Amino acid sequence: MHTQYQKNKGFTLLEIIAVLVIAAVATLVVANTVSRGRSNLAGRTEALKSHIRYAQSMAMSTDEQNWGIRFDTTENQYWLFYCPTAQTSGVNIVSIPGAEPGPGDKVDLDDANIDIIGINPGGTEVTLAFNNFGTPYYGDLNQVLGNLLASEMTITLADPAGNTETANVTPTTGFVP
Repeated sequence: MHTQYQKNKGFTLLEIIAVLVIAAVATLVVANTVSRGRSNLAGRTEALKSHIRYAQSMAMSTDEQNWGIRFDTTENQYWLFYCPTAQTSGVNIVSIPGAEPGPGDKVDLDDANIDIIGINPGGTEVTLAFNNFGTPYYGDLNQVLGNLLASEMTITLADPAGNTETANVTPTTGFVP
């Protein structure tokens, strides 16, 4: 007696399960990477909002000192400062609480792979400052108390994937939602 074996065409159950497991693992890795980048952007935006609130709080709690944040979009960094006058002479860069001390105590967003893509109103070098009443002003790097903020200031940050987050400063009150 001679038995003939049939050639089966197709995949075994074990092969199908192996492919599904590999696909699931790859999907989890990609999803985790994407969400981690998005959470980094959201975290940096919330940190920026906190730094703006801190500057306003310090301006209101110290007599006759203007506090604020200066942005340099070409260098992709910002820093906290105080100045006893409305002029640029006497500007003191201050370490941001909780931030790693760095060169000149500036927050360098390149380290986090985040870009400042716009400040409106403003330009590439913008000062956002508060007087001792917490009133927001904006100007360039040559001004501490430049122009009274008459419309909402929007600072937009972006990650390499093109996701954006904004920090808004309300005119007159300086409220940061």
